[in-house]
Amino acid sequence: MKAFSFYILLGALFSRTDAAEQKHIDEAYSDVWGVINCDSSITYPNYPRPLNDINGIQIDTEIVPKEVNICDAVRDALGSDDFVNNAETYCTCLSNAVYWGSSSNAKPSFDGEINAHITGPYLDWIHKDETYLSNNDYTIITDRASVVKNQLAATNGWTFVRAPEIDLATYKRLSKAVMSCYTGTCDEPKVRAFFASYVENADSVIDSDFIRILNKWVALFESLKKRTTDVQTYSKLVQARLKTVSSKVNSVKANVCKNNACKGSTPANAFKKYASTVATVKSLQGVPIAAGKALANIPKMTQITLNAIKYTTTPADEEHYLNLMN
Repeated sequence: MKAFSFYILLGALFSRTDAAEQKHIDEAYSDVWGVINCDSSITYPNYPRPLNDINGIQIDTEIVPKEVNICDAVRDALGSDDFVNNAETYCTCLSNAVYWGSSSNAKPSFDGEINAHITGPYLDWIHKDETYLSNNDYTIITDRASVVKNQLAATNGWTFVRAPEIDLATYKRLSKAVMSCYTGTCDEPKVRAFFASYVENADSVIDSDFIRILNKWVALFESLKKRTTDVQTYSKLVQARLKTVSSKVNSVKANVCKNNACKGSTPANAFKKYASTVATVKSLQGVPIAAGKALANIPKMTQITLNAIKYTTTPADEEHYLNLMN
């Protein structure tokens, strides 16, 4: 077991307020080394004992030491079990959190530089420490709220569909999946497996307003197809009837209006109204053509919408995801 000077412990504990503000966390922990498992001790003065000569006259004083377990000493000094109970958090996880952000090897993983040279162990260690701190009620401060408010706000008619958030555990899986792409040859099945898992579990996307809107579009296009087909059919029938009616009216007019019999206002007005009706009906001659063009476009628009639903809710092939990293 490691022994410490009593005065070192006093400096670390009894002056704990100043120490907490001035000492680096690693230095503070070294003063109470062994407190995590309570496997070290300190030696401090217990009581004085006089040293006498052969005549019984005191010639000196000996300070009799006492060895105390480091955890007992910390409890006595601080008056509670808080530090001992949270020693691993204070002395390991917090210390590591400082280290990961400054270590050249760990920093790419710590900063989320997925296209940098990242290695698996650091991701695992960082994830372990963050999880431990989170489980012990430490708040991980991020700019998430600001990003959501300022960058994901629905403006100018746009609607944002938010995919599942990338927490550290998800980021770790993503990094491990694409790591080989930056250090060697991409493991294509592994890359797709990550995205497949992410997309297939993205309930916030699969069951989003966006997908519901697209599904409504598919139904709308189907309805438009039926109505446009009806318009095309009926407009052709009207044009066919117009030809028949026109022939009959022209025949009647030729027979009735012989010898200027139709110069009067009554027949003239009747034929004028008929001519107006015929002109209106003839103006619809372009409807079948326009309807035909619309019918040709509706399947294309339907397919585009179906593709949007597919690509949003179904993982793409490996090549698509590999191209994202180029």
